[in-house]
Amino acid sequence: MGLKSVVVSKKKIELEDRFEPEFWVIGDFLNKVFKQYNWKKLDSYSESIKKGIFDLKANRYQRKGIPFLRISNLKYFELGTEDLVYISEEDHKANKKTILRQGDIAFSKIGTLGKIVRIGKRFPEVNISQNIIGVRLKENVNKNYIFAYLLSKIA
Repeated sequence: MGLKSVVVSKKKIELEDRFEPEFWVIGDFLNKVFKQYNWKKLDSYSESIKKGIFDLKANRYQRKGIPFLRISNLKYFELGTEDLVYISEEDHKANKKTILRQGDIAFSKIGTLGKIVRIGKRFPEVNISQNIIGVRLKENVNKNYIFAYLLSKIA
């Protein structure tokens, strides 16, 4: 298998402020595939999409309280609790915008792609760290289907 040449326009480099040909090859491929289907962005199925708490220092972590999800807690299909830390009710309430509840989805913003978990019955509420994206889906969408799709390679 030989090397394939890639042509990247100067305008794309200037607009994106990056020079990574693979970025555009994958993006162009996906755009061509998606044009063939009636697809929508995740936010059209979502009530909210949020990023986690940015300025909570590790010295605020506790052994009891509200579960505070970090990247290391996101496993494939499940919530890893080996190194789960907690935050106080006070910190939790002060960061209402980053609360996730049963049925919500959390996935990695950085690091390993594909780490995704759906918040289950075990914890009524959790809060998320800065490296996690939280999604609350609309009531009228098939949450199981969306979650399964997000686990797929194309997503």
